[in-house]
Amino acid sequence: MKLTHRHQLLRGSSNFQKLTFEFLFYSLASNINYIFLVLQLLNFFAIVNFNPNPDHFPPLTILGELAKFQSFGFNPFLVYWHFIAVFFLVAKSVTLTFIDHIRTSPFTAGIVAILLSNMFLLYRSFSYGSAREHWNKRSIFKWMFSDIMKGGNLLEDALFMMFVIDIIVFVVTPERNHLYLLIAFYLVMLSIKVTPVLANMVSNASIALEQSFFHNEKVLFVVAILDVFAVYLNGQSMLTLFLLILAYTAIATLILRFTKKYEKANEVLYYVLYAGLLVFYLSIAAILAVSLAVMALVQLPILLYYAFARKKLAPAWLMQLVNGILLVVLLFLMR
Repeated sequence: MKLTHRHQLLRGSSNFQKLTFEFLFYSLASNINYIFLVLQLLNFFAIVNFNPNPDHFPPLTILGELAKFQSFGFNPFLVYWHFIAVFFLVAKSVTLTFIDHIRTSPFTAGIVAILLSNMFLLYRSFSYGSAREHWNKRSIFKWMFSDIMKGGNLLEDALFMMFVIDIIVFVVTPERNHLYLLIAFYLVMLSIKVTPVLANMVSNASIALEQSFFHNEKVLFVVAILDVFAVYLNGQSMLTLFLLILAYTAIATLILRFTKKYEKANEVLYYVLYAGLLVFYLSIAAILAVSLAVMALVQLPILLYYAFARKKLAPAWLMQLVNGILLVVLLFLMR
């Protein structure tokens, strides 16, 4: 049963908090084309700074990449390894950018670390409801890795991979307006603990968009092209990365189509060919790990007290509460 169907059945129940959040994330991810476009419009009017170009981003040029492929003799194994190496450098660059911001801008980067830590702890505390066994412990991350990529076309696959890295860059660039958007998303997540109403309102708005004229295939294609011109033509490296991802997904799509009749081999090849997306996921894990490490260092006395005096881990609700107090203090100081 798909995530959307599950949510339609259970959305009215406050017991299925994780499903409510998963569908919220699902509905937002389904509109990535419009999210890109809105962010770029906000950037145009100087409301947010949507310039996905982190400090340590590898210098990429189209001619340079073509020269590298030629130097490989277009050997498919070397070309594939080069794709993965570039994606790893991109993931590394955003992680190093976040660490630099923590060193140079402890107030704003600290707020991001607090929000990411609390979002992670909050998600883990959400109840899955009594139907957990029936859904085979399906994860939103498995859905992101599998269902979206298998269900989309070539351009959608490439845009989704760019969406992942752009959102990471957006998060690790702790400007004031970015913080407000992160806080708003966190508050929506937090409201799920009390009632699913607010999250369902956001999801319903997204569903309404999906069922409207704006989700016509031709309209979505035009929006995707606008995204490419508006977002990625601003920087040579980002445009080159987008073209690399487009080539990567094109090769993966062709190979999977040719091996479709060999089901087991096709399934194995799917995860091998889309390992590039897994690299971007690892960057999310790295940034989250940095955030949790910073928060653990701040709350070290509490952690040590529970470890030695209580012989157990500090409760997640207490860590979230302390983080919340620190968040208010940092917001006051930042003002």
